Amino acid sequence: MPRAFLAFGFPPAIREELVALQPTARPGVHPAARDQLHLTLLFLGELSESRLSSLAGALDELVHPAPRLALAGVGVFANDDRPSFLWVGVERSEELLELRSRLLSVVETLGIEVASETYRPHVTLARVDRLDEGVFDLFERDHANFRVELVAERLGLWVVAGDGQVPRYLERHQVRLG
Repeated sequence: MPRAFLAFGFPPAIREELVALQPTARPGVHPAARDQLHLTLLFLGELSESRLSSLAGALDELVHPAPRLALAGVGVFANDDRPSFLWVGVERSEELLELRSRLLSVVETLGIEVASETYRPHVTLARVDRLDEGVFDLFERDHANFRVELVAERLGLWVVAGDGQVPRYLERHQVRLG
């Protein structure tokens, strides 16, 4: 069964701005592919094909305004024993939190359990095998003032594909908000 999540994809202009923030690929530094950039709203875990289909149908019925968001600031999720991740943040948005709450209700109605983790909205830009302080310092210095606004209209049901070290994310279903 594939692992699934709900996320926003980005229009081409926003994707290009995000790609411009990414460090250059080199040994130990792995920028996310352009088509993999997304903002996760909910991690859903492993779902059967029938559950994916039911969820896609429920999303088709969803009527909700498209939230206005600001992608802003950069940071790192650092781990001692695993790769670290460079990311761009999302300014606090009541509209985003309301949509996320609504989506939680939708998935719970379908009997899909969602892990109760702290939600820290971000867009992962790159995986770094070893966090060289210089990589993050340059990243932070060069992009500390990054900010771009958007209306998030494309809500997608995504699945994780592949068995390799670097997962591939595939958007299986998409709905338009607004």
